[in-house]
Amino acid sequence: MFLREEIIGSFYIDYYQKMLLIGIQTQGIFIYRIENEKSYLNQFIPIFNFVIHLNMKLNRGLIYFGDAQNLMIFESQKLSSLQQQQQNDQNSINIYNKHQCFLTVDIQDEYPYQSQIDEDGSFLFIAAGFQGLLVYDLRDIYFPKQIFSKAKHNVSHDTLLYLQKKQILIVGQSEQGMIFYKINKQEDQKIQIIEIKEFKLEDVANDCDDLTSNDQENIIVCANGIQGFYAINIYDIQNIYEVGRFNIQSISTGVESQQYNYIDENGFISNSFTPFKEFQSFFQYQQY
Repeated sequence: MFLREEIIGSFYIDYYQKMLLIGIQTQGIFIYRIENEKSYLNQFIPIFNFVIHLNMKLNRGLIYFGDAQNLMIFESQKLSSLQQQQQNDQNSINIYNKHQCFLTVDIQDEYPYQSQIDEDGSFLFIAAGFQGLLVYDLRDIYFPKQIFSKAKHNVSHDTLLYLQKKQILIVGQSEQGMIFYKINKQEDQKIQIIEIKEFKLEDVANDCDDLTSNDQENIIVCANGIQGFYAINIYDIQNIYEVGRFNIQSISTGVESQQYNYIDENGFISNSFTPFKEFQSFFQYQQY
Protein backbone atom coordinates (compact mmCIF):
# COMPACT_ATOMS: atom_id res chain seq x y z
CA MET A 1 0.00 0.00 0.00
CA PHE A 2 1.15 3.52 -0.76
CA LEU A 3 0.35 6.69 1.11
CA ARG A 4 -2.24 9.10 -0.18
CA GLU A 5 0.45 11.70 -0.90
CA GLU A 6 2.45 9.29 -3.05
CA ILE A 7 1.72 9.64 -6.76
CA ILE A 8 2.14 6.72 -9.16
CA GLY A 9 3.93 8.11 -12.20
CA SER A 10 3.59 4.96 -14.30
CA PHE A 11 3.65 1.20 -14.09
CA TYR A 12 4.63 -1.72 -16.29
CA ILE A 13 3.68 -5.40 -16.14
CA ASP A 14 6.15 -7.92 -17.54
CA TYR A 15 3.99 -11.02 -17.97
CA TYR A 16 6.88 -13.19 -19.14
CA GLN A 17 8.99 -12.59 -16.05
CA LYS A 18 5.94 -12.07 -13.82
CA MET A 19 7.06 -8.68 -12.60
CA LEU A 20 5.19 -5.47 -11.81
CA LEU A 21 7.19 -2.23 -11.92
CA ILE A 22 5.64 0.81 -10.22
CA GLY A 23 7.16 4.28 -10.37
CA ILE A 24 6.36 6.43 -7.32
CA GLN A 25 7.09 10.13 -7.57
CA THR A 26 9.62 11.41 -4.98
CA GLN A 27 10.59 7.83 -4.06
CA GLY A 28 11.63 5.60 -6.92
CA ILE A 29 10.69 2.32 -8.54
CA PHE A 30 9.15 -0.63 -6.73
CA ILE A 31 9.55 -4.03 -8.42
CA TYR A 32 7.07 -6.70 -7.37
CA ARG A 33 7.17 -10.40 -8.16
CA ILE A 34 3.71 -11.74 -9.08
CA GLU A 35 3.19 -15.48 -8.66
CA ASN A 36 0.04 -17.54 -8.11
CA GLU A 37 -2.12 -14.45 -7.52
CA LYS A 38 0.26 -13.33 -4.77
CA SER A 39 2.82 -10.56 -4.92
CA TYR A 40 5.80 -9.46 -2.89
CA LEU A 41 8.32 -6.64 -3.12
CA ASN A 42 11.39 -7.97 -4.89
CA GLN A 43 13.44 -4.81 -5.29
CA PHE A 44 13.31 -1.06 -4.65
CA ILE A 45 15.27 1.43 -6.73
CA PRO A 46 15.53 4.84 -5.02
CA ILE A 47 15.51 8.02 -7.09
CA PHE A 48 17.01 10.96 -5.26
CA ASN A 49 15.42 13.86 -7.11
CA PHE A 50 11.77 14.70 -7.58
CA VAL A 51 10.22 12.49 -10.23
CA ILE A 52 7.78 14.21 -12.57
CA HIS A 53 7.31 11.37 -15.00
CA LEU A 54 8.39 7.76 -15.23
CA ASN A 55 8.33 5.91 -18.53
CA MET A 56 9.42 2.29 -18.38
CA LYS A 57 9.76 0.03 -21.38
CA LEU A 58 11.14 -3.45 -21.81
CA ASN A 59 12.65 -4.39 -25.15
CA ARG A 60 15.51 -6.79 -25.93
CA GLY A 61 16.23 -6.91 -22.20
CA LEU A 62 16.54 -3.12 -22.06
CA ILE A 63 14.74 -0.97 -19.50
CA TYR A 64 14.01 2.73 -19.94
CA PHE A 65 12.96 5.10 -17.20
CA GLY A 66 12.99 8.85 -16.81
CA ASP A 67 13.06 11.14 -13.83
CA ALA A 68 12.95 14.93 -13.65
CA GLN A 69 16.46 15.28 -15.08
CA ASN A 70 17.38 12.32 -17.23
CA LEU A 71 16.20 9.46 -19.39
CA MET A 72 18.26 6.38 -18.54
CA ILE A 73 18.54 3.02 -20.28
CA PHE A 74 19.71 -0.08 -18.46
CA GLU A 75 20.34 -3.66 -19.47
CA SER A 76 18.61 -6.20 -17.24
CA GLN A 77 20.79 -9.07 -16.08
CA LYS A 78 20.13 -12.11 -13.96
CA LEU A 79 21.55 -12.18 -10.48
CA SER A 80 24.61 -14.26 -9.71
CA SER A 81 24.14 -17.60 -7.96
CA LEU A 82 25.25 -16.07 -4.66
CA GLN A 83 22.82 -13.19 -5.02
CA GLN A 84 20.04 -15.62 -5.84
CA GLN A 85 20.80 -17.65 -2.72
CA GLN A 86 20.87 -14.52 -0.58
CA GLN A 87 17.50 -13.42 -1.90
CA ASN A 88 16.11 -16.97 -2.09
CA ASP A 89 14.64 -16.20 -5.48
CA GLN A 90 15.92 -18.07 -8.53
CA ASN A 91 14.09 -15.74 -10.89
CA SER A 92 15.33 -12.41 -9.54
CA ILE A 93 16.49 -9.86 -12.07
CA ASN A 94 19.23 -7.38 -11.24
CA ILE A 95 17.89 -4.10 -12.58
CA TYR A 96 18.87 -0.44 -12.38
CA ASN A 97 22.36 -0.78 -10.98
CA LYS A 98 24.25 2.36 -11.91
CA HIS A 99 27.10 0.48 -13.60
CA GLN A 100 24.59 -1.11 -15.97
CA CYS A 101 23.39 2.24 -17.34
CA PHE A 102 24.81 2.69 -20.84
CA LEU A 103 22.84 5.75 -21.94
CA THR A 104 21.82 8.87 -20.06
CA VAL A 105 19.99 11.60 -21.95
CA ASP A 106 20.11 14.93 -20.15
CA ILE A 107 16.60 16.44 -20.10
CA GLN A 108 16.48 19.50 -17.84
CA ASP A 109 12.80 20.28 -18.09
CA GLU A 110 10.01 20.91 -15.63
CA TYR A 111 7.44 19.20 -17.87
CA PRO A 112 6.84 15.50 -18.46
CA TYR A 113 8.38 13.84 -21.46
CA GLN A 114 7.97 10.46 -23.12
CA SER A 115 10.00 7.98 -25.12
CA GLN A 116 9.27 5.13 -27.54
CA ILE A 117 11.31 2.68 -29.57
CA ASP A 118 10.67 1.33 -33.04
CA GLU A 119 9.48 -2.22 -33.73
CA ASP A 120 12.91 -3.86 -33.57
CA GLY A 121 14.43 -1.70 -30.85
CA SER A 122 16.90 0.01 -33.18
CA PHE A 123 15.86 3.62 -32.71
CA LEU A 124 14.75 5.58 -29.65
CA PHE A 125 12.41 8.56 -30.06
CA ILE A 126 12.11 11.11 -27.23
CA ALA A 127 9.68 13.99 -26.82
CA ALA A 128 12.04 16.04 -24.64
CA GLY A 129 10.08 19.08 -23.54
CA PHE A 130 11.50 22.34 -24.86
CA GLN A 131 14.45 20.44 -26.36
CA GLY A 132 12.05 19.10 -28.98
CA LEU A 133 12.23 15.71 -30.68
CA LEU A 134 15.39 13.68 -30.08
CA VAL A 135 16.25 10.44 -31.92
CA TYR A 136 18.97 7.97 -30.89
CA ASP A 137 20.44 5.06 -32.84
CA LEU A 138 20.55 2.03 -30.50
CA ARG A 139 21.70 -0.66 -32.92
CA ASP A 140 25.11 -0.74 -31.27
CA ILE A 141 23.61 -0.88 -27.83
CA TYR A 142 26.82 -0.03 -25.98
CA PHE A 143 27.60 2.95 -28.21
CA PRO A 144 24.26 4.71 -28.78
CA LYS A 145 24.40 7.99 -30.65
CA GLN A 146 22.06 10.90 -31.22
CA ILE A 147 21.13 11.26 -34.90
CA PHE A 148 18.33 13.84 -34.85
CA SER A 149 17.23 16.86 -32.84
CA LYS A 150 14.49 19.33 -33.73
CA ALA A 151 12.23 21.75 -31.87
CA LYS A 152 9.57 22.81 -34.34
CA HIS A 153 8.14 25.55 -32.11
CA ASN A 154 9.36 27.14 -28.89
CA VAL A 155 6.92 25.08 -26.84
CA SER A 156 7.14 21.91 -24.79
CA HIS A 157 7.14 18.64 -26.76
CA ASP A 158 5.21 16.50 -24.28
CA THR A 159 4.37 13.18 -25.90
CA LEU A 160 4.84 11.02 -28.96
CA LEU A 161 3.37 7.97 -30.65
CA TYR A 162 5.20 5.73 -33.13
CA LEU A 163 2.89 3.92 -35.55
CA GLN A 164 4.80 0.80 -36.52
CA LYS A 165 2.60 -0.26 -39.44
CA LYS A 166 2.63 3.17 -41.05
CA GLN A 167 6.17 4.01 -39.85
CA ILE A 168 4.91 7.43 -38.84
CA LEU A 169 5.93 9.29 -35.70
CA ILE A 170 3.46 11.73 -34.13
CA VAL A 171 4.80 14.33 -31.69
CA GLY A 172 2.39 16.13 -29.35
CA GLN A 173 3.15 19.72 -28.37
CA SER A 174 1.87 22.21 -25.85
CA GLU A 175 -0.42 24.77 -27.54
CA GLN A 176 0.58 23.66 -31.06
CA GLY A 177 -1.14 20.29 -31.56
CA MET A 178 0.68 17.50 -33.43
CA ILE A 179 3.53 17.13 -35.87
CA PHE A 180 3.62 14.08 -38.18
CA TYR A 181 6.98 12.65 -39.28
CA LYS A 182 7.60 9.86 -41.79
CA ILE A 183 10.31 7.41 -40.70
CA ASN A 184 12.02 5.94 -43.78
CA LYS A 185 14.39 3.06 -43.11
CA GLN A 186 16.88 2.77 -45.95
CA GLU A 187 18.89 -0.18 -47.25
CA ASP A 188 22.13 1.22 -45.87
CA GLN A 189 20.55 0.94 -42.38
CA LYS A 190 20.15 4.68 -42.03
CA ILE A 191 16.84 6.39 -41.45
CA GLN A 192 15.28 9.50 -42.90
CA ILE A 193 13.02 11.59 -40.67
CA ILE A 194 10.78 13.72 -42.86
CA GLU A 195 8.16 16.15 -41.57
CA ILE A 196 4.83 15.50 -43.28
CA LYS A 197 2.45 18.01 -41.75
CA GLU A 198 1.05 19.60 -38.61
CA PHE A 199 -2.45 19.28 -37.21
CA LYS A 200 -4.32 21.23 -34.56
CA LEU A 201 -7.92 22.06 -33.77
CA GLU A 202 -9.18 25.48 -34.79
CA ASP A 203 -11.61 26.31 -31.99
CA VAL A 204 -9.98 25.03 -28.78
CA ALA A 205 -6.62 24.90 -27.04
CA ASN A 206 -4.16 22.39 -28.46
CA ASP A 207 -2.27 20.88 -25.54
CA CYS A 208 -1.48 17.46 -26.96
CA ASP A 209 -0.37 15.73 -23.75
CA ASP A 210 -0.82 12.05 -24.59
CA LEU A 211 -1.62 9.96 -27.67
CA THR A 212 -2.92 6.50 -28.45
CA SER A 213 -4.26 4.67 -31.52
CA ASN A 214 -6.34 1.68 -32.50
CA ASP A 215 -4.77 -1.48 -33.92
CA GLN A 216 -5.43 -0.40 -37.50
CA GLU A 217 -3.56 2.87 -36.84
CA ASN A 218 -6.29 4.87 -38.56
CA ILE A 219 -7.81 6.53 -35.46
CA ILE A 220 -5.74 8.66 -33.08
CA VAL A 221 -6.99 9.92 -29.72
CA CYS A 222 -5.33 12.92 -28.08
CA ALA A 223 -5.50 13.95 -24.41
CA ASN A 224 -5.99 17.70 -24.69
CA GLY A 225 -5.44 19.00 -21.16
CA ILE A 226 -8.51 20.62 -19.61
CA GLN A 227 -10.30 20.30 -22.96
CA GLY A 228 -10.62 16.51 -22.52
CA PHE A 229 -10.13 14.09 -25.43
CA TYR A 230 -10.56 14.34 -29.16
CA ALA A 231 -10.25 11.74 -31.91
CA ILE A 232 -9.01 12.17 -35.48
CA ASN A 233 -9.05 9.94 -38.55
CA ILE A 234 -5.63 9.52 -40.18
CA TYR A 235 -6.53 6.77 -42.67
CA ASP A 236 -5.38 9.21 -45.36
CA ILE A 237 -2.48 11.05 -43.75
CA GLN A 238 -2.91 13.94 -46.17
CA ASN A 239 -6.58 14.32 -45.27
CA ILE A 240 -6.76 14.25 -41.47
CA TYR A 241 -10.08 15.20 -39.91
CA GLU A 242 -11.71 15.24 -36.49
CA VAL A 243 -14.24 12.49 -35.76
CA GLY A 244 -15.33 13.52 -32.26
CA ARG A 245 -14.40 14.97 -28.91
CA PHE A 246 -15.31 14.41 -25.28
CA ASN A 247 -14.93 16.86 -22.38
CA ILE A 248 -14.41 15.34 -18.94
CA GLN A 249 -16.11 17.84 -16.67
CA SER A 250 -15.57 15.78 -13.51
CA ILE A 251 -11.77 15.97 -13.73
CA SER A 252 -10.86 19.55 -12.89
CA THR A 253 -7.23 19.25 -13.99
CA GLY A 254 -8.05 17.60 -17.29
CA VAL A 255 -6.26 14.53 -18.55
CA GLU A 256 -2.82 15.91 -19.24
CA SER A 257 -1.09 13.80 -16.57
CA GLN A 258 -3.03 10.59 -17.04
CA GLN A 259 -1.70 7.99 -19.41
CA TYR A 260 -4.28 5.82 -21.10
CA ASN A 261 -3.63 2.55 -22.79
CA TYR A 262 -5.27 1.72 -26.11
CA ILE A 263 -8.46 1.46 -28.14
CA ASP A 264 -9.76 -2.09 -28.38
CA GLU A 265 -11.17 -3.84 -31.46
CA ASN A 266 -14.56 -2.21 -30.89
CA GLY A 267 -13.14 1.28 -30.70
CA PHE A 268 -13.36 1.57 -26.91
CA ILE A 269 -10.70 3.28 -24.82
CA SER A 270 -9.20 1.18 -22.03
CA ASN A 271 -8.24 3.29 -19.02
CA SER A 272 -9.14 3.11 -15.37
CA PHE A 273 -9.30 6.91 -15.14
CA THR A 274 -11.90 7.47 -17.85
CA PRO A 275 -15.69 6.96 -17.70
CA PHE A 276 -16.20 3.75 -19.67
CA LYS A 277 -19.89 4.07 -20.57
CA GLU A 278 -19.53 7.45 -22.21
CA PHE A 279 -16.50 6.38 -24.23
CA GLN A 280 -18.06 3.13 -25.37
CA SER A 281 -20.66 5.01 -27.35
CA PHE A 282 -18.46 7.96 -28.22
CA PHE A 283 -15.42 6.35 -29.83
CA GLN A 284 -17.03 3.71 -32.02
CA TYR A 285 -15.74 4.08 -35.54
CA GLN A 286 -15.92 2.47 -38.97
CA GLN A 287 -13.42 -0.35 -39.48
CA TYR A 288 -11.20 -0.18 -42.54
